Amino acid sequence: MVALEYFPEMNGLVLAAGGQPNEGLGIAAFFDLAKQAWRLLARELPMGGHSTFIEYNPVRKVVIFGGGSGSDSTSFHTLNGDGRISRMKKAAVSLGINSSCVTVDPVGGKYLVLHESNRFYEYDVEADAWTKLPGPVHLFSAGPATYSTIEASITTYGVNMFVYYNREDSKVWLYKHSAGPAGK
Repeated sequence: MVALEYFPEMNGLVLAAGGQPNEGLGIAAFFDLAKQAWRLLARELPMGGHSTFIEYNPVRKVVIFGGGSGSDSTSFHTLNGDGRISRMKKAAVSLGINSSCVTVDPVGGKYLVLHESNRFYEYDVEADAWTKLPGPVHLFSAGPATYSTIEASITTYGVNMFVYYNREDSKVWLYKHSAGPAGK
C-alpha cells in the first residue's frame, strides 16, 4: 500500500511506499506536475511493509512519511521543499493508517497523532520531539480511537476535525490545539 500527498512547494505529488512485509525498507518518489514525470527520491528507507502514511504541513512547509506495519512502524522521514529527505528519531508510537491518524495543527504547525491506544500525541518536526498529551482520549464508543476514523485540518477555524464512521453511531469531533493570533 502506498501513501500519496500533494506538496505545493515542490508543485507535485509525493509517494511513500513501504517495502515487503519483512524487509522494512521503502521508497519515496515524486511526480512533477510541470514535467508530468516521476522521479525516485530515495530507496531503502526504513519504514513498515505496508499501511504507510504521509502528511503535508502547510505551516512548516514539510511532509512527513513512513510508519506502516511491522518492526519499522515507528520509523519515519521528512521531505523539505528542496527535495531533501531526513530520517527522524523513532516515533513515540506506531504510525500508519492501521494504527494512527496523523494531522497538523493549522495554527501552530505541530503534528497531532491520534493513536489506536486512545492516546493523543504532539510531534514538533523542527525539534524532532514527541509529547504525550493528557488523556486517554475516548472519542467514540466502539474500539480504538482510530478505527474507521479520518481527519482533516480546518484552517479557517484553526481546528482539527476527526470523523468516525459506524453507520448509526457515526460522530464528528472538533479539536482546537493552539490558540490563534489575538482577536481570532
